[in-house]
Amino acid sequence: MPNNSAVQHEPTLRQIVDGISALVAVLTPDGAVEIVNRQVLEYFGKTLDEMREWSSSNDIHPDDLPGVIALWARSIESGQPYDIELRHRGADGVHRWFR
Repeated sequence: MPNNSAVQHEPTLRQIVDGISALVAVLTPDGAVEIVNRQVLEYFGKTLDEMREWSSSNDIHPDDLPGVIALWARSIESGQPYDIELRHRGADGVHRWFR
């Protein structure tokens, strides 16, 4: 059952997250996309539901995807942060490096 306070503040949270000029995504510990900002949706040219399939999509360069998944799993298991450079495919079909 959702926390009523969180539900009441959702529009404000959405405005704050969408106001950040960087790409912002929040994932659950099991890797499910929970929140993305407008900039993410525009960059990838996808809906939130489509973004939720990130681990089986072509959004991450195929050479980078196994390492991204492995590093994410180690981070969740250990509780330690991670830092990675990887290529994301934009709506224009071009892969660009991100950190």
